[in-house]
Amino acid sequence: MVDPASVAAAVKAALDCAQDRLAAISFLDSIKSGDVRVLGGTAFALSSQNQPLEVRHYGLKLLQHLVRIRWDELNHEEKGKMTGMVLDMVKEFATPHEAWSVKSQTAALVAEVTRREEPDVWKGMLKSLLPISDMSPVHAEMVAMVMRWLPEDVIVHNEDLETTRRRQLLSELTESLPQLFPFFYKLLEKHFGAGMEAMHLQQMELAKQHAAVVTAALQAVLVYAEWSPVTNFSSYGLVEACGFLINSSEFRLAACEILKQLLSRRKPYDEDVELFNSVLARVYEILSSVCDAYFVHYDGGGSAPLEFAECLCEALVALGSQNLQVISSNNQKLATYYRQMLKFLQHSEFSLHVQALPLWLGLLRDSLSVERNKVIIARPTVVVPIETASVLLDVAFQKLLKDGQEEEFTSAVDYSQYRGRLIELIRLVAHHHHDLGITKVVQRLDVFLTKEKISSQEYFILESTHTMLDAVVTGCFARGGTSELLGGLLQRLLTVHWSEPELVEIHAKCFDALVPYIKNVPTAVPTVIQKLFQLLVTVPVVSKEASSTNSKARFQVCTSFLRIAKLAGPALFPHMQIVAETMTRLQQERHLLRGEYILLGESLLVAGSTAGQEQQNQVLEWLLGPFRDYWCHSDWQQKYLCDPAGFVRLLGTTTTENLSGDEGMWYIFHSIHFFEKALRRCAAGVEGNPSSHPMAVHMSWILPPLIQLLRCLHSLWIPSILSTLPPPVRQAIHLSASEQASILGESKTVDHKEDELRNWLKSVRDSGYNVLRYASSRLGNQFFVNMSGLSGPLATGLMESLSSMEFRHLRSLVHSVIQSFVRFCPHSLREVWLGQLLPPLLVHCHATLPLAWENLVREGAVKTGTLFAVDGSSGINTELVEERMLRELTREVCTLLAIMASSELNPEQQPGMLCYVIQHSAAAFATVHLGIQSLQWPDSDAVHRGAVFCGAVIDVAGPLNDTNLREIVGKDMFTAIIQSLTLESNSAAHAELLGLLREILVKLSPHTSTPKQVLMSLPSISQQEFANFETAFNKTTSVKEQRQHIKNLLLAAGGDKLKALKPQKNTSVITNVTKPLAKGKPGVKEDDGPGLVGLATLM
Repeated sequence: MVDPASVAAAVKAALDCAQDRLAAISFLDSIKSGDVRVLGGTAFALSSQNQPLEVRHYGLKLLQHLVRIRWDELNHEEKGKMTGMVLDMVKEFATPHEAWSVKSQTAALVAEVTRREEPDVWKGMLKSLLPISDMSPVHAEMVAMVMRWLPEDVIVHNEDLETTRRRQLLSELTESLPQLFPFFYKLLEKHFGAGMEAMHLQQMELAKQHAAVVTAALQAVLVYAEWSPVTNFSSYGLVEACGFLINSSEFRLAACEILKQLLSRRKPYDEDVELFNSVLARVYEILSSVCDAYFVHYDGGGSAPLEFAECLCEALVALGSQNLQVISSNNQKLATYYRQMLKFLQHSEFSLHVQALPLWLGLLRDSLSVERNKVIIARPTVVVPIETASVLLDVAFQKLLKDGQEEEFTSAVDYSQYRGRLIELIRLVAHHHHDLGITKVVQRLDVFLTKEKISSQEYFILESTHTMLDAVVTGCFARGGTSELLGGLLQRLLTVHWSEPELVEIHAKCFDALVPYIKNVPTAVPTVIQKLFQLLVTVPVVSKEASSTNSKARFQVCTSFLRIAKLAGPALFPHMQIVAETMTRLQQERHLLRGEYILLGESLLVAGSTAGQEQQNQVLEWLLGPFRDYWCHSDWQQKYLCDPAGFVRLLGTTTTENLSGDEGMWYIFHSIHFFEKALRRCAAGVEGNPSSHPMAVHMSWILPPLIQLLRCLHSLWIPSILSTLPPPVRQAIHLSASEQASILGESKTVDHKEDELRNWLKSVRDSGYNVLRYASSRLGNQFFVNMSGLSGPLATGLMESLSSMEFRHLRSLVHSVIQSFVRFCPHSLREVWLGQLLPPLLVHCHATLPLAWENLVREGAVKTGTLFAVDGSSGINTELVEERMLRELTREVCTLLAIMASSELNPEQQPGMLCYVIQHSAAAFATVHLGIQSLQWPDSDAVHRGAVFCGAVIDVAGPLNDTNLREIVGKDMFTAIIQSLTLESNSAAHAELLGLLREILVKLSPHTSTPKQVLMSLPSISQQEFANFETAFNKTTSVKEQRQHIKNLLLAAGGDKLKALKPQKNTSVITNVTKPLAKGKPGVKEDDGPGLVGLATLM
């Protein structure tokens, strides 16, 4: 055995300076990995009571490591001896002044030994442990702790414990319940009474010891409440014991936790329904009585025990969510339950309100599901009375109107989710009681509709009231219908005259909310349209710098048009001519910006898509006409798109959108943006036939200038051109701080004025790519056939500057354009289109991605050459950004490979996409090796997609009769898959990777011996071992067994190097080293309440 003194010194040194710490850690690790018997002796010595506390903690951790990881290295006799020594520790450490952490860790260690041993050992240990509890209160506490830790692997999944042993443990524990449950009841009864008696005799130290036993017993019972039969808790008196202890201030929380756990249990198939329900009914009776007492006492002004109240609320929520059948047939109990849960929902303590909210959402959702689908759900549904519904609406309205509630939440996301739940509650109540919901929200809105000006505080209330209106109307019209109350509200909204931009915005939002009603009242549509145009004119058109509130209000009005078109398209269609004429007039009068014109035009496209192809064509012709007149004009193309210098001149034509919409960069931006919207919004032709898509006839004049524009845009990053750019343009193409923050998922304030040119470049690129994407996907074959003459210019425009393209831009190109072209390009035109796009792209990716990943793995930095703006960004941030961009590009490229390998593009009847690519002389090598190399990059998403591609390549390698391809798969791919198993990041994909190895062995072995030669060349693999493997592999046809044989062979060769094959253990390390303290708000003393019994203030 190692000298305990030297080990203890090492433990202390591990807390010292860095150099001493490293040496100490190395020494301690050598003990952990050394001889198991030396490890055991040293650990027991370190755990003895004569050692300092931190040394004892480490000794117990060493023992836990031995039992959990290295237990099987001991023989039967050594296991028995160590089990006895661990059991003796319970007696030895059960002293009044022993640290609670030591007692708890020792108890957990005893439980761990029990879990590792055979079933007969547990029965013997149980007989030894139970009598120990009679020795003293401290001994009883430790035995209870052991019982608490024992079922740990039943309730917490632990891969260290085999499934078979876990089932055995569950069976052993279940068989022991008739001994354990009476034991728990005895501990609670005996030590609570003894504690009270000791307290009466002023023996405070002894009283504390008895109280600790009660606490430990309750904690143990809680663990069993998670899985053992519910009826046993009643049969052995534990429900009544908890019902008694819940009246004790120091034990009520633990007792309530047990009852809560029982109420949240679902009935197992082997438990009697009536007995199960009767037990839970008794639990509810106990909690209901406690709940009523709580409200009586604390509503009178007492200081509420918040943590206990939260547990009580959670327990009642669990009843309603999981086992409402217990009380649903009893109207009196159900009414009482509703009353109690409403009180929690209305409670001044925000945490209680938040906990009660999901219950009401669940009850209302269940009723809605039954109503809509006529299905029978797991728990009974009940009808919420109108009186209760009224209270629910009042509470939801009150909370939505209350400002400053975000302080109650740790993040803006949590606060947003909370408000979302309130809105859903309003919607669900309105669905069941729509007249009630409409009446309440209309009453609140009427308060403001008579005012011409509103204060800032009233504005917040009005905005929240609009949110309520939207939720109520959505809920009411979820099942159709109409309402005279909404008709009256609409008339009042039409007569209101608000001129402040903020109020105009709310006004338009109210029309948004009423769209489901307007949809059912077509006669109201022209009046609403006229009112919206009045609102638009009411807010003056000003420059961006003058008023963002004006722009926001005008944008909202335009958005309202779009919402009406989406939800009430057929009702809007007869009035499209009015909308079109008004748009033209407002634009001529300079009351309509180009972006607003596009939004209104989009609403016409949406409405037209519901009226048939002829009407769509008319709308498109009318909307696209002005754009075509300018877009097809040769003057601006020759002026701005002939070379990069001309394109740079374009970027300087205007810095803001002018009111007349004259030529310039913003006109081009809006043109491309509208082309994208037109492709996206227009419905396909008759019966979804893409050949009759309304946009098909317009692509011939849209694409040529767009291709040339993208070509010029791409050229800005070419080094020779980059060096000549004016400073504003050069700065705009650099990655700004806000863009970096966005890539990293962070938030950062954006200076829109400063980033205007940068945003223009990004938006034009994205919209241009999307035009190509939607053209290929929505128009289908007609696009590729009719536009085949543009395949060469398109390939030049997209691929000419490929070597200078940044990873973020290349990712966007692959995602938006290339993937769509590969999916939808017809087989007969693949060479025309893809033959010019895929080879340069894949060759470039094959040249850049492996190098970038090598830099990242070896040096921790990608070094992509991304241009970063000079804004004080840290080196760490730029490295993180580059890594994120590398991962995103890699995943998109691997997705492209997976698309090529998809079954949709590789039918059995004709040569598929994959065969086309791997037989293409210019792309074959790069494509296959790109897929192979993706398996070796530490990115699990890319590996999965790359594995899909590699699996498809394996499938075609044999039938193609390509010797070179077979050698690449048999050697390069096979070797790469084995090497990929050395990456821990591939642990989740190891079955997929082993499956690829199996596929290669099965499908290529008849054609080449290369895979077998690779296996035979592995270290530590003899000819006999390989022969045994080959025999076992060929003997079975089971895919799972063959994968397991490969895994065993690789583990024998690679050992610890194959990290992906090592089990990812979720080890339950003992961490309970500090005694849990009573929780509560700092500085607030909780009132014990009326008539409570117990060992006050001892815990």
